[in-house]
Amino acid sequence: MKIIRIVILFFICLILMSSQCTKYMDCRTILINNTDETLWFCFQCLVYPDSIKWTGNCLEDKVSPNSKKEVCTNDTWEERFGSYPTGMVRLLIISSDTTKLYNMTEIIEREKYYRKVDLSKEDLENMSWTISYP
Repeated sequence: MKIIRIVILFFICLILMSSQCTKYMDCRTILINNTDETLWFCFQCLVYPDSIKWTGNCLEDKVSPNSKKEVCTNDTWEERFGSYPTGMVRLLIISSDTTKLYNMTEIIEREKYYRKVDLSKEDLENMSWTISYP
């Protein structure tokens, strides 16, 4: 009887936690992959405006072929943009196969990505928070 109560309590907690998960998250961004291969969409927060060095990702997400994915983050894009002096993020779109062969520093230095673009909050707003490739 005690085990049944514990199991029921566990499932109630699990349901309550999962239902609140996206309540405080920013889920405006949609990534669309219009190719026949899996892609990584990597957002790099730009601390130094002309930097070509990899400083780590703000956000990265893998998107399956010919599909779209909603991106949810714990903080808002406004918080992300406001915490970096450039007010920009750099988006790299990279083949999943490439990420298996090279580390991020090599991908950037050898330009092994499909697309690289610097985006402001206004750019994302003008794109209706939707980024598609190609």
